[in-house]
Amino acid sequence: MSAPPPLAAAVLARLAVAGGEPVTVDEVARDVWGVAPARRGDRVAVQKRVLMLRRLFDQGSGDGSGMIVTEPGRVSTYRLALRSDQVDLWRFQELVRDARRLPPASAVVGLSHALDLWRGRPLQDVEGYEFADGTITRLRALHETAQRELARAHTAVGDDAAALAVTERLAESLPEDLALDLTVSELRSRVREEGAVLARHHFPGMRTSVSLVSGDLLHQSDADLVIGFTDTFDTVTDDRVIHRDSLQGQLLHILFGGDRKRLDGQLRRELRHVPAVSVESRSDKRLGKLTRYPVGTIVTLWADEQQIFGVAYSRMGNDLAARSSPQDLAHGMERLWEHTARHGWRRPVAIGLVGAGLARVEGLGPQESLATVVRSFLARSRIGTVSPELRLVVRPDAIAGVGPTLFAKFLREQEDGATIEGPARIRRSPPECPCTTEGPRRPTAPGSTTMPSRP
Repeated sequence: MSAPPPLAAAVLARLAVAGGEPVTVDEVARDVWGVAPARRGDRVAVQKRVLMLRRLFDQGSGDGSGMIVTEPGRVSTYRLALRSDQVDLWRFQELVRDARRLPPASAVVGLSHALDLWRGRPLQDVEGYEFADGTITRLRALHETAQRELARAHTAVGDDAAALAVTERLAESLPEDLALDLTVSELRSRVREEGAVLARHHFPGMRTSVSLVSGDLLHQSDADLVIGFTDTFDTVTDDRVIHRDSLQGQLLHILFGGDRKRLDGQLRRELRHVPAVSVESRSDKRLGKLTRYPVGTIVTLWADEQQIFGVAYSRMGNDLAARSSPQDLAHGMERLWEHTARHGWRRPVAIGLVGAGLARVEGLGPQESLATVVRSFLARSRIGTVSPELRLVVRPDAIAGVGPTLFAKFLREQEDGATIEGPARIRRSPPECPCTTEGPRRPTAPGSTTMPSRP
């Protein structure tokens, strides 16, 4: 369904702002066209746009509309005849109002639902119209209130990590709010101290669970670790080949105590039976190792009692930039879980936020990367046990980009049908129309003027 033309969209917004109350044709002409008093031609212009809207959303015309009702009188009036749950503008306000009266656990659900309806700027198609100004101001204030209330509700139920994610997003939009900055700092400290479990879901049929944890990957001493490598398995941490602060750099300097000779020795042993893809010349690759191995190659390393699975999911360019793709990541994860199922000790497996460093996966954000990892793990777990727990470990400063509440919802949806066919975006599933949840629509902000289908 195409969006209505600008003037028709403005007429619809005027009716939506009225909250279901009748609006006279003269009021529409005044507020949308800026004419008062309205003349016959002005009223005809309003009527034409109403007819256009009915044809768009009722697949018909005339006064038999199910969405826009004509109430005859000395001056005709129009009323948007929809339920509150069919108009995002109305539903958002109702959800926030009701959630503020609920106990914290229920408030989290209601406020999260309300904020899921917020996409972009409210009533953006009629910004600058005087009739919309007050509503836009109220919606923005209510949006801020909803975020503050949601953070408080998360804190009240003991979910500091989720509270932090909400508060960080709000603080980004309110850079001058010093009290909010202080709250963010306090929450970060609490989450860092707690090593909090942000989300967890058990899959009894596969005898496993998936957890999202705030913390340091290298501190997961009760788990086997997964560390990403490039296809050359470079280990020089001179900030030109490998950055010292990357996971590979920390692997060398923390788990191997800076002993690169020991790490390289284990890598040579693991790779000796892996056919090389190619060998670069030193003139082409001026630093680092020259032998390339297939993407998806898995090595098993040991640092004292800590078992580490190294997976090559990216390619080291001769310009010393690591590059990967969604397909490379999916293939690397598929090979990883097969290797873990065969050679693991049935301990938890901990993996960091894949592609969060310099070796980014092209086209994937943190949520999509985690989705790829989880889907591939569950797909292999349906064949046979891989590990009793997949533990996704996220640094406290990266929590907001993941969205713990959203990720928990994603995990609940993975009971059936997970595949290893590539990444699937973890995202909100917004209603497809700003005014009704019963027909196709494009995502919009609360009260946007893109039109509904027939209710």
